[in-house]
Amino acid sequence: MAKRKQYITDEEIAAIEHAIFNNLPSPLLQGLSEGDSNFDERWLKRALEKGEKYARLTYKYINGDYEHVAVTSYGRTINTKSKRLIKPVITVHQLLVRVAQQKVPFEQIFEDNGWENDINVLRKRYIKKGWPAKIHPY
Repeated sequence: MAKRKQYITDEEIAAIEHAIFNNLPSPLLQGLSEGDSNFDERWLKRALEKGEKYARLTYKYINGDYEHVAVTSYGRTINTKSKRLIKPVITVHQLLVRVAQQKVPFEQIFEDNGWENDINVLRKRYIKKGWPAKIHPY
């Protein structure tokens, strides 16, 4: 049997707004965090290789709420919500990953974080580690 949905009353909404606008603590807001509950940093840190760094896929790089997706300095794109590696297409000139039908801007992410963006090194690492990828020779 389905559970009955819980709703908050108009008075509770007013109390929450009052607490937020006046920077006051509110018992109704306890237990809520400002962070993304879908981003699992502990799991991500265990999944990273030694020396591999990551950056979250924020609105700066892609439209939509995809901050649970991380791009690493080794060219991997990891979804921390589903705990999966997103399979890229690697060509001679680029690393291509699409999230919500939008191309992940690896060049900009690598530049912003000061990471080396050498497609040959990334391709060789994918082959050596056996990470899932579609590797094209052209």
